[in-house]
Amino acid sequence: MFQISDSIRTTKTPEGAVVLDIRQNLILTTNTVGATILDLIKQGHEEKQIVAEISLAYELSIETASADVRDFLECLVARGVAFRSPDQKNA
Repeated sequence: MFQISDSIRTTKTPEGAVVLDIRQNLILTTNTVGATILDLIKQGHEEKQIVAEISLAYELSIETASADVRDFLECLVARGVAFRSPDQKNA
């Protein structure tokens, strides 16, 4: 499971979301799919659940949704926006 860093603040926009990391003084933007993924992380969804929701909501194949979600999650982790829960760091 992924969690959003406690230094992150998000604001939804018509185009997606603005993400502010108050610790790093970093501002990022994301499209509506990214905003949905961030919301699902905040709600405590597992990666498989996020993939299923994205696949359904945006009419994508499970394979495409899985690859896109994984890439986005890796980007969030690399930027310090999100992190894997301690029990899944080696997953």
